[in-house]
Amino acid sequence: MPLCKAPTAVVAIASNSSLCGAFNANVIRKTLETLRACEGEVEVYPLGRRMAEALRRAGYTCPADYNDLIGHPSYDKSAALARSLAERYQAGEQSRVILVYNRFVSTTSQLPTVEPYLPFSADKLAELGADAAPEAQDYILEPDAQALVDQLLPQVMMLKFHAAILDSAAAEQAARTIAMQTASDNAEDLLGELTLEYNKGRQQKITAEILDLLGGAAN
Repeated sequence: MPLCKAPTAVVAIASNSSLCGAFNANVIRKTLETLRACEGEVEVYPLGRRMAEALRRAGYTCPADYNDLIGHPSYDKSAALARSLAERYQAGEQSRVILVYNRFVSTTSQLPTVEPYLPFSADKLAELGADAAPEAQDYILEPDAQALVDQLLPQVMMLKFHAAILDSAAAEQAARTIAMQTASDNAEDLLGELTLEYNKGRQQKITAEILDLLGGAAN
C-alpha cells in the first residue's frame, strides 16, 4: 500500500562521516523504502553527506546541501529550513513532509524512524486532552485560544524539527562510541593472538638452538 500519493518532501537525516557502525546504512535503507512507497511528486532533503551521496547514487536529485546542519547543529538554521518547508508544503492541503532519522533509544540501540511532520494534526492531542481531563475546565486565556495556537504552533513545529536533528546526532554519537569500542576490543584480541603466536615461534627457535648445541656437544 502506498505511503502517500500527495506531493511529498522527505527529510532524511544521516551523518557526514562513516566509522559509526550500521548507523548510516540503516537510515539510508529506511529512506529508500519510504521513497519507493510514495506515489506522486517527491522531493528529497538529505541532511548529512552520507545520505546525500546514497540518494544521488540511487538516482534522486537533491535540491541543496544541508550537511552543515549535521556537522554543526543550529536551531536558527534548522528553523529556517522548517519555515521554508512549511511555506512550500503547508500551502497545499494534500502536500506533506516526512522525517526519516535514527531515533536515540539507548547507547546500544538507535531506531530508524519514519515520522510525519506536516500537515500537523491535533486530533491525537485532543484525544489525549479528553482522556486526561474528562471534565470541562474553565480557563482564562489572554489573548484568545486561537491566537495562542497561531503563535505557539509554528514554534512547536520548529522545535520538533530541530529535536529530530538533535536526536539523530545523539544516536550517531552513541553508534560511533559502540563502533569504536568494538574496534578497540577487536584490536586487543588480535594483538593478543599475534603476541601468542610470536612467543610460540620464539620459544620454538630457542628450543631448536638448544638442541643444536646439545647435538654439537655430543659429537
